[in-house]
Amino acid sequence: MIIYINFTNQSNENLTLPLTQGSLIAYKDNYVIEGSDDKQDIYESELAYLHKILDKTKELLEESHSKPKRHLWLKNVQPNFKLLEKMNDDILLLNNRRTMPKT
Repeated sequence: MIIYINFTNQSNENLTLPLTQGSLIAYKDNYVIEGSDDKQDIYESELAYLHKILDKTKELLEESHSKPKRHLWLKNVQPNFKLLEKMNDDILLLNNRRTMPKT
């Protein structure tokens, strides 16, 4: 018995695919059909999500210029950026290791 799954892809096209055991994997709130493009699709959706978060954060920081007590607001949110700074440092460190391997 073959079970078919209907879904809409990112281009809003309706697709029907046969479902075999183990070919459907859960990823967050979505389900992904296993295949060679899965990792790329997940990467692209995660990257778009992170860009959206960073863009919104930048927008909020720019809006803080008009806040009456902006120095207090900044003091309250600044500790939240420590992890972002660490992430930037870790990425730079990783890139440096790739270009200059340990001998």
